[in-house]
Amino acid sequence: MELCDRCGTPFGKPVRGEWPYQLSYIRLANVPIRVCLQCGQREACIPSEGLLQSVVTRLVTSKRGRLSGEDIAFLRAHLGWSATRLADALGVDVARIASWEADEEPVDASADEHLRDEVNATLSADALAAVEAPPVVDPAPNAPVVEAGQPGTPELVLRLVDEDGPCTWVRERSGRGVDASNQEPRMAKG
Repeated sequence: MELCDRCGTPFGKPVRGEWPYQLSYIRLANVPIRVCLQCGQREACIPSEGLLQSVVTRLVTSKRGRLSGEDIAFLRAHLGWSATRLADALGVDVARIASWEADEEPVDASADEHLRDEVNATLSADALAAVEAPPVVDPAPNAPVVEAGQPGTPELVLRLVDEDGPCTWVRERSGRGVDASNQEPRMAKG
């Protein structure tokens, strides 16, 4: 029986719901969430978290347009690199990395490409293949085409499907617009 870290009371039976992800434009759907019976603290039970991390990383490296500051910080964390290490790898100074991550200036095209290549080299074949499946449901087929993950654009929703065996993360489009990235992947199974 799992106990709440805050008050030591047992958690209730998990319920399915939405949960925010590390990147502000990604939400997880259908995730088991435990709620403490005493204090109400909520905790997500995310299966195959390593696979989810790899799949999201691949989605970030495959999106169109320049990486945002949030994306750069996420990918740097994926690599386990300090800002100094990333600056050295990209041939820029640390202040430039800080400026990119704060969205004070856009990342230049060559650094953007180099960072994506560095990250993709660390991903497993399963994560790289996860972006190569057919489209999923589009709740707004006539909505204007915009890119997820850019300021003022729709969220990306990853739905957990785990009723019939190993967990699968399925990419959905938000009802607030259409994600127009190059691929519409069905996530790899974990």
